[in-house]
Amino acid sequence: MESYKLRAQCQGHSGDVRSVDVQRLGNDESFASGSRDKYMRIWKLGDNSINRIFQSELHQKYIGAVVWTSSENVATACQDGFVRIFTHSEEMPFQSFKAHSENVSCIEYSATNKLLITGSWDKTAKVWEENQCIYELKGHSAAVWCVAVVEDVDSMYVLTGSADKKIFLWKKDCCVQKYEGHTDAVRSLLVLSSNEFLSASNDASIKHWSIKGDCIATYYSHENYIYSLTQLSNGFASCGEDRSVRIWQFQRKDLKRQAECIQIIRHPAISVWTVGAFSNDDIVTGSSDGILRIFSKDVSRQAAEDVQMAFQDEVIKVEVAVQQQNDEIDIKNLPGPESLLEPGTRDSQFKIINENNERICYSWSASKQEWEKIGNVVGVNDKNKQCSSGKEYMGKRYDFVFDVDVQEGLPPIQLPFNEGDDPYMAAQKFLTENELSQHFLDEVANFIIKNSNWNATKLQSSSSSSYVDPFTGAGRYVPSGNAATTTSASKYFPQTNPVRIEQANIKGIVAKLKDFNAKLPSELSVTSDALDSLEGLMLGTSETNADRLLAILATTMHWPNEYIFPVLDLLRLAVIEENFTQKLVDTLTPLGLIELLKKYFIPSAGVVNVMLSTRIIANLLTSTIGKKIILPEVDTILLTVIDIIENCKNSSDSQRKQLNIALSTVLLNISVLNMQHDFSMETKASMLDIIRSLLENCSDQESQFRILVALGTMLQEGRMKLVALSLEFTPLLNNLKKVTDPEKLGHCAEDLLKALGV
Repeated sequence: MESYKLRAQCQGHSGDVRSVDVQRLGNDESFASGSRDKYMRIWKLGDNSINRIFQSELHQKYIGAVVWTSSENVATACQDGFVRIFTHSEEMPFQSFKAHSENVSCIEYSATNKLLITGSWDKTAKVWEENQCIYELKGHSAAVWCVAVVEDVDSMYVLTGSADKKIFLWKKDCCVQKYEGHTDAVRSLLVLSSNEFLSASNDASIKHWSIKGDCIATYYSHENYIYSLTQLSNGFASCGEDRSVRIWQFQRKDLKRQAECIQIIRHPAISVWTVGAFSNDDIVTGSSDGILRIFSKDVSRQAAEDVQMAFQDEVIKVEVAVQQQNDEIDIKNLPGPESLLEPGTRDSQFKIINENNERICYSWSASKQEWEKIGNVVGVNDKNKQCSSGKEYMGKRYDFVFDVDVQEGLPPIQLPFNEGDDPYMAAQKFLTENELSQHFLDEVANFIIKNSNWNATKLQSSSSSSYVDPFTGAGRYVPSGNAATTTSASKYFPQTNPVRIEQANIKGIVAKLKDFNAKLPSELSVTSDALDSLEGLMLGTSETNADRLLAILATTMHWPNEYIFPVLDLLRLAVIEENFTQKLVDTLTPLGLIELLKKYFIPSAGVVNVMLSTRIIANLLTSTIGKKIILPEVDTILLTVIDIIENCKNSSDSQRKQLNIALSTVLLNISVLNMQHDFSMETKASMLDIIRSLLENCSDQESQFRILVALGTMLQEGRMKLVALSLEFTPLLNNLKKVTDPEKLGHCAEDLLKALGV
């Protein structure tokens, strides 16, 4: 059987291509694409080219999905909650409507019934006739990531897949079947017939279901999240976070039809977000590098040999870079040519061997059943040192694995370290992973230096003081020379400890509470004695104080919107204390606390209440129990931040400044949370998008500085630099690097430009 090879490619967008949809209602050589660059484009295929024939207007937010609704019209699903429908002769939409309160993550069309189906982060899916919602599908407990249409002889059903790991089947607005089995978010659905469908998930599996609810089979091949599925004449294609598209073929096994992965097409990109198929089984992919690629198994349609080789070279560079990131490629440890006698385990599998003391890369061809030489692997540093005298930690060899006693009576925590690493980076990582105080940084780093005989002359002190500023890092040692290759060479980032907003006029808060308390009816008021005790309660941390404070808040949290702001300010200070936060959660439940905050963390609550609820979220992110509450809600919080930025632009200067400081602190603290929990690529990309949006819309320098530190903290993962470059941070940073007062703002912007390689 012939293998798929590159047919054509082009730089389709300046941002991630999130969705492609092939025209199946007319000319099958056309397809549409939607991107994080906020454009929808329509393309027509040439023999070995991809030609743009249409570009929409610039959308307000990024486009998550596109679908053809006729032979001439394309609908877009957008992060701003809108659906827009375009004809390919006009760049402005002829129809636009608010479909959901949050990001519209998916969109499908039933040509038979002339109905549009959308899914959203607001946990609902909707069925639309024209721009009227005829059914709202409620039942999922998390974002709806994918929808699909099942058309039976006499009726239409809708499938929905969600971040709650479940799939629902709907008839009109009634759920008639549930499918459970995935262990992570369901990202894509593919209907094979009125009796069968496939689902793909972040758990790296594809499940084959009967419409009646039975799981027929589970298919494994992907190594990471799976984002998209598309049907082929005798199988299907899938793509995902492992930089690949995989071709699957249905085969009969034990009288059952099951799928087997027969080819892997690696891409030179971080993520392959979307895949679509033409009627001739050629496929189109969209990925994080903004490039559209067409692959064909028909030799007559494949690109010239030199184009194929150039594409493979790009793939190798990325594969090698990833392998380097995980572990240096030591030529002494590579297998020799004899290893090529063993057949590969999968198509496009890479193998790097030591051939005449050179690193040579080979790729396994499943169709030819042989290893094909790709070329030399260049740009890799040899590891001349021997690690045989080292120790193993978490399945990996290190030169040293130290036992660090952090608390008397508890077992020591292991700290791995390799010669040549930066002791301060190793210490910083150790503190972050174990949630230890930043004030231990010098102590841990000096422990490493002393016990590893590290060359201390490589370090220079930025201050003679032992004090470490938990926000800027001032006062710590900064590595010199070129040893550090990450963004961490800056003294401003990464931020490893969340920042509190704790400055307050407690007397003023109590006075305002007393003033409002006197104006409210008795069922909403508290006793004068209780309010008189407030100032003392806020200065203590005992369990009794927490109980008494909670009793006051139990009543005052029900005050009307116009009177609630001093209560929110009080709560903002109270949640700093872990003891109080735990009692508050025990009383309200985590969901109850989140629902309380959501009442005021929306633009319609008024800018002062929004600002104070934002401060509460910022402070919750500084405690262990608070992080557990916020972590499941990060995506929802980020979406609300977008709405707040958009809807609070016309506030007074002083209000907007205070709000921006609160928002920038939340983003900064979420960036710290990401370092500890490693969010999904989707969330991290959204985070960078929101950081850019806030940076564009704020002028006060303290907020700008916190935003830059948040950006620097997010950039600790190498692939996020590519996302940042695609979001065009460079012009903003070039402007800010000119700032000399305060100098930290200009210096931080300059460090970020260096980190981005600009």
